[in-house]
Amino acid sequence: MVSEFLGILGIPASIGGIVWLFVQTFIVFIVIVIADRVISHGVETKHALILSFAAYFLPGLILFGLIIAGIMLPSSILLVVPLVVWVLLGELVLQGDFKSKLIVAVIAYVAFFALNASPLPSIVVSLIPL
Repeated sequence: MVSEFLGILGIPASIGGIVWLFVQTFIVFIVIVIADRVISHGVETKHALILSFAAYFLPGLILFGLIIAGIMLPSSILLVVPLVVWVLLGELVLQGDFKSKLIVAVIAYVAFFALNASPLPSIVVSLIPL
């Protein structure tokens, strides 16, 4: 029951999963910093770190709230919710004009999605014995 609840929120229930969470957010943090330096030259590392962690947890919280409210979404919408969260958080946290922040947020979302779709999570989780 608890592991299912944590899974809905996007929080791993194992040590390996927690290690992967930190690895993934660090990789996305690096992607945000590099993309913002190339595109708009105005990122603060503190803001990039906030963006990478907040965008990891907020979609799970939003979807959990929708489930509690009894609202069921089609599976195609489940991919759009994290993208909207990335774009909104990018707009709130990053500095620069709207177009630059939008590009950085979309690049960060693509990195986040690619990491989730890759076999890396299962590899990292299987390497940690607990």
